[in-house]
Formats: sequence, C-alpha cells, structure tokens
Amino acid sequence: MWTLKQFNYLITIVETGGFIAASEKLFIAQSALSRQIKNLEEELGFEIFDRSEKKIRLTPAGEALYKSLKTNLDHLKSLFHFDLKCPHIF
Repeated sequence: MWTLKQFNYLITIVETGGFIAASEKLFIAQSALSRQIKNLEEELGFEIFDRSEKKIRLTPAGEALYKSLKTNLDHLKSLFHFDLKCPHIF
C-alpha cells in the first residue's frame, strides 16, 4: 500500500538531489529511506530512479510520477492551509 510518507520521501530525494541529503533532511537512516523507495517501486511495478550511474536520476516514469505527486501534494497542502485559516467554512 502506497503512503503519503513514501511520496514525501520521493519528493525530498528529488529536491535534495539524492538519498543521503534527503535522509539527513528527513531525519531517517539512509538505508531505511532506500528501503521505502524500493518498496514503493515494487508496489508500483516500475523503477523510479535510474541508479546505473553514481548520481541518481529519475526514470521517465519516475519523472511523470514526481510531477504528478508534487502538483497534487502541493494542492492538498494548500487545501489544508485554507481549512486551517477558515475553519468556519467547513
């Protein structure tokens, strides 16, 4: 089952440029972060990152996933932010 936490991990890896920097920012062990992404890849049925070179990069499928997640999670955050500012609306 996919989780928002895994999606946040993926976004953080992309935005920090790698697993080590992301693990430091997220306060999680690099091995645990790698395992979460590997689990996500297995559940999705495709590789998110191309690990064939020293520096990781998104696969085409990973790029599409990242863009979609980023857009949708940003939208979700803005909805919660709006709700917190205007609780009387709901």
